[in-house]
Amino acid sequence: MTDTGPGLDPALLGRCFEPYVTTKTEGSGLGLSVCHGIVQRHRGNIEAGNVGADGGAVFTIRLPALAIHEKGAPSRRRILYVDDDAAVRGAIAAMLKRQGYDVTTAPDGDTALQLAHEYDYDVVLTDIHMVPTSGIDVAAALQRTRPHLPVVLLSGGSMEDVLPGSLARCERLQKPFSRQELAATLTRAQSASRRKGSHLAGRSEDSEEVEG
Repeated sequence: MTDTGPGLDPALLGRCFEPYVTTKTEGSGLGLSVCHGIVQRHRGNIEAGNVGADGGAVFTIRLPALAIHEKGAPSRRRILYVDDDAAVRGAIAAMLKRQGYDVTTAPDGDTALQLAHEYDYDVVLTDIHMVPTSGIDVAAALQRTRPHLPVVLLSGGSMEDVLPGSLARCERLQKPFSRQELAATLTRAQSASRRKGSHLAGRSEDSEEVEG
């Protein structure tokens, strides 16, 4: 995609996909961030650049070719991973992909909440120490609005003294961790969520009244 405007300021080329980065006086500054998330969700990438000295901005989107799966083949599990440390985010995202997850990453809590309500994920993995919207804020909000979506909390230190009681049942994982510890924790979180969903469904059926 190419426009005919003056192009992007070189200082913005590396930041234009970050949430709230904008040169406009109106709007939220989330448009390109949302586009980036959508492309990432489809395991593609999007790049920004300029056509030339007198040309406009150009955005290049690359998406993988459609893969035809055999009937009955298991679908990839989808995970939303949230961390404001880019280096750590890249390393753990690579680990998750090697374990068979379809990974979407978010650099902050606000972007994570937006993505979690726009798309379906099997599990959310979030660092708790982020500002202004922390991983604790993300987990608490999803517990209210997406109660069946399991959330795993990450931290480099102890979480005992910082987590509210409402998040006591969330799975926790302390950095650094091994690939085996990560896999086991994610499995426990998803299994607990399925049991909770089945329990609530059973209670709903038991509470129905039969009219004669």
